[in-house]
Amino acid sequence: MRLLIDKAGQFERLGSGGLFEFIGFFEKLKASSGDMGTASTIGESEDVVRLMSIHKSKGLEFPVVVLAGAGKNFNLRDTYDKVLMHKNYGVGLRYTDPENRYYSESLPQMIMKRQLKSESLAEEMRILYVALTRAVDKLIITGTTGRFDSDLKDGCGGRQGITYPVESPIWTGLPQY
Repeated sequence: MRLLIDKAGQFERLGSGGLFEFIGFFEKLKASSGDMGTASTIGESEDVVRLMSIHKSKGLEFPVVVLAGAGKNFNLRDTYDKVLMHKNYGVGLRYTDPENRYYSESLPQMIMKRQLKSESLAEEMRILYVALTRAVDKLIITGTTGRFDSDLKDGCGGRQGITYPVESPIWTGLPQY
């Protein structure tokens, strides 16, 4: 990406043109030299914005951290599969009655579902902990809710993803940046 930006800057210095001319310039450059060179790299101490997953940020600290999408639920998709698998409990299949065309959760599947949910929530909480502890100076958390008015009236009510306006009493006495 940095190489593309460098070449775009070179194109702009030569004279302006539109997208079509830039694509032509880039194709000629690629055809004539074959090797486009390497992109300039940034160092660890450079003052830049870094976008990364929470997993990649483990062990690092940043002056400002933005945690986006905090209004979403934790990922529990693995607990909804028809066939559940667990390293300690094996395979959990649902009970099927082909004669009556009926199926339901079996006891092993219910046990596995409960265990997988517990393990998934624990992992999601560890990941959230990492995200919340990367900031040195400022942590910004963003999220949305489809029920803003009722959530605000409830005072959160234990729901996730509540967004409070800056004038809200919840912010009273906190330093503003």
